[in-house]
Amino acid sequence: MSVSSSNVQFVQLDSLVIMKIVKHVDSEMYAGMNEVAGEACQGLLTGAFWFS
Repeated sequence: MSVSSSNVQFVQLDSLVIMKIVKHVDSEMYAGMNEVAGEACQGLLTGAFWFS
């Protein structure tokens, strides 16, 4: 099996998706998971806007 490069050029995210990510991370921060939640949110949002 060979691996080929992706043909995806654009990914569209709804603002509701972004708000759900932020809300989920915010609830994890209040649960005492500051480092894990903050790093996960930063990685997701950075990856989402890296190519825009």
